[in-house]
Amino acid sequence: MKILKSLFLLTFLAMITFSSCTKENKGETTQTDPEVEVTATTTNALVGEVTGRSDGEGLELACFEIDTPFQLNINGENVTIESEEDLEAALTGLEEDPNTSVDFVYPINITYSDGETSVINNGEDLGEAFASCIPDTGWEEDPTGEDVFPAFLIGELNSCYQLAYPVALTDFDNNTYSADTEDEFIELLTENPELLFTFPINLIDEEGETVSADNIDGLFELLTECNTGVYEGDTTGTGFDCGFGIGSIGCYSVVFPATALVIDVDGNITEQTVADENALSALLIEGNFAGFGYPLTLADDEGTEVTVNSEDELYTALEACGFDFEGPEGDEIAFLFFIINENPDFDCYQINYPVTLDNDVEVNNVESALEQLSTGAGIAFPITVTQDGETVTIADLEALEVLVFGC
Repeated sequence: MKILKSLFLLTFLAMITFSSCTKENKGETTQTDPEVEVTATTTNALVGEVTGRSDGEGLELACFEIDTPFQLNINGENVTIESEEDLEAALTGLEEDPNTSVDFVYPINITYSDGETSVINNGEDLGEAFASCIPDTGWEEDPTGEDVFPAFLIGELNSCYQLAYPVALTDFDNNTYSADTEDEFIELLTENPELLFTFPINLIDEEGETVSADNIDGLFELLTECNTGVYEGDTTGTGFDCGFGIGSIGCYSVVFPATALVIDVDGNITEQTVADENALSALLIEGNFAGFGYPLTLADDEGTEVTVNSEDELYTALEACGFDFEGPEGDEIAFLFFIINENPDFDCYQINYPVTLDNDVEVNNVESALEQLSTGAGIAFPITVTQDGETVTIADLEALEVLVFGC
């Protein structure tokens, strides 16, 4: 089976299907000749998109950092960049010379926010990486009041789909563009990072079939299916199907900024502040969103706010506002128990199959377990796992929770 990049938890668990549709690893690019330096012959528009230092060790360019030190070739001379101050000093005054030539000296190393790294060997690689970044801005309404979908290169670096060309685009000034090839699309996006998709838009799936998205909701659903196959408007991490609407939980909307639980490439879950629905939209499409953290502030239709400090308090708040649901009773821990065991880098415990569920079905692998759990089944205790070479008995749900969150 293919291992899902995202474990889609802690409690993102309205499980409908188990998808084997996965993203390609961004870190698979290899460096063939570390001694090669490419001299710039033109101005690379992406140099101007590099921004100040983030929490990492490099300078930001869209969804990744360029590791420092790196070099710029400015009019034939290589200049070393180690900080934001170096970058500003190197570029100061260059706009006054129409014959200025600026580009990166390749190869350069980049690091994504989830910890993945890649080596960029030329300008084409850099353009593809930049265009493949899922925007965390630009999801707001356009001047006409219509919702918009920021354009990015949908392909093997971020999706199980690929763009089908030609692709129609527009900007916030209602100028229109068309890309007949991937190279044209990348060039347009590097010159104007704020382009928007125009619908309908066609994608090509893994079987080579063409699928069409007629609107924003349709494209969002297709792209989030690539991560887990379970997104149905639930941005909560609680398994409630709220209908499409980023940042809505039942009868409430999330008050931003909020804390998101984010899964990195190794399956580790950390907290990250999401400033608004833009940032949440990017996390959902990336497949790195695992639910909201607490405390979480919500607002009802009248703007009255309530802060919940746990999942139990969230259920209570949803009941109070009349939201009808059947809350999970530990199933989220069961999902996590099976899924994290499939991470190839996970060595905390190994499940001893078969595992009997409380519907008297024995499951022998993760696929069959998730299929049964998605129907409402739970684990029939006791069960056993192997840990440090020894068999350990898990007597009940409480013990299972200790095991899972203790790893």
